[in-house]
Amino acid sequence: MTEGETSPCSSQVEEPIIPSVEPPTMGGIQTMSDGSLAIWTGGEPNRTWTSLTNPAPGSINPTQYRPTLIGASTKSQHYRTAGLSTKFSRDSDLLTFQKKVLNHLEEHGLDTITYLPSPTDERKMITVITNHARFTLKQAMESRKFGTLCTTRTTSQTSEMQRSS
Repeated sequence: MTEGETSPCSSQVEEPIIPSVEPPTMGGIQTMSDGSLAIWTGGEPNRTWTSLTNPAPGSINPTQYRPTLIGASTKSQHYRTAGLSTKFSRDSDLLTFQKKVLNHLEEHGLDTITYLPSPTDERKMITVITNHARFTLKQAMESRKFGTLCTTRTTSQTSEMQRSS
């Protein structure tokens, strides 16, 4: 071997490559005890939809994390999309159903999409799950963020909904 060469059996250890990760707009990144990074989502958005009102919550539910391994991702997605075990019916209590839905969304980091600016105080964001009676369909559709999220609904579908109510 010539000077400066290393043998294939050398004990030289390379430093692991740690990818840079962009935090989600409506969540964050937490360093775990093993040094790995875990992405989490969920929470109340600020009025401009540029971040959460509390970007560093005191606690994060384990179900708010978005795993990167395929097995964990599949399992996590299953639980997020499974829905409630007891389905809503005509005999169900609306308040109990609302609490269960909001709890599921918060627990899994899915609650951010339920917020709209309060119709009585535009500085505040409130969830439509428990505050739906405060909004008219027109107010909800005119909300800047809600309107952009609902671009798939056509004008004729919206008109049909208004006629049937």
